[in-house]
Amino acid sequence: MLDTSILLVNGIAVGGLYSLLAMGLVIVFKGSGIVNFAHGALFTISAYAAHTLLNLGFSYFLSILFAIIITTLIGMIIERTAFRPLIKTADPLIFKGATVACAFIIIGLIRWRFGGLGDYLSLPPLFSFSPIIVGQFIIPSQQLIIIICVTLIMFIFGAFFTYSGPGRLMQAVAEDSEAAKVVGINVDIIFLWIWGAGSCLGALAGVLMAPVTLIFPDMGLIMLIKAVAAAVVGGFDRLSGAVAGGLLLGLSEVCFGYFVGTQYQDVIGFIVIIFILTFMPRGLFGSKNLSRV
Repeated sequence: MLDTSILLVNGIAVGGLYSLLAMGLVIVFKGSGIVNFAHGALFTISAYAAHTLLNLGFSYFLSILFAIIITTLIGMIIERTAFRPLIKTADPLIFKGATVACAFIIIGLIRWRFGGLGDYLSLPPLFSFSPIIVGQFIIPSQQLIIIICVTLIMFIFGAFFTYSGPGRLMQAVAEDSEAAKVVGINVDIIFLWIWGAGSCLGALAGVLMAPVTLIFPDMGLIMLIKAVAAAVVGGFDRLSGAVAGGLLLGLSEVCFGYFVGTQYQDVIGFIVIIFILTFMPRGLFGSKNLSRV
């Protein structure tokens, strides 16, 4: 029972982080039709930014807040510099290539700036307390913090897109950008907001994961694969599907690592992508108009 409870909590915590990253990918894809392959690099930036600001003497909460803001702004800069100038080409392959290029530029800059500090860095936990034990059910402290934060973030973003004016405008552009232009919506600005929202979710996932794992330049590439797998499982045009896909992937990965070996658990993401794209190319919840990504 003890092993089962820890596996369940770890799986939900890991899956929640995958869900946040996948939601960021889905938001950008729904709004612009582009898979942002620089999303993993933004995840990495937020972790390094939080570590840097903390070492500069900022409080923990300010370090986290500013890291999220910085990462969000960088995501919006990518939209203006790598996406916006190419919009007239209408060739998705060119857009994907541009985001891949941005990802490797960011990773290269991170290696250049932080390479002298060692291969791995660490970020202290937000809170540190003993695991909560309810009967035979154990909830590790860091996993509990991740689950609470991820749940709150999902509710906040859900309320934002459902009830706020900017959120509704973003939904309108995501559904039909041409129709949005006709009714007078400034689609160029909304695209910027959409990329900012997606980058913000990647940043949130980065600062939440940093305290429970080591920080290294390629961590974002690994997480990007997980996020793509989660989005593919749920359907690349469904935010609820991204959440479901992330949780399924997290639970599957943790259980696979426990019963087969942790050295093999990263294989799950690749298996999921191949299986879903082969047998269910639209994912579990994807719409019928969803094109292959």
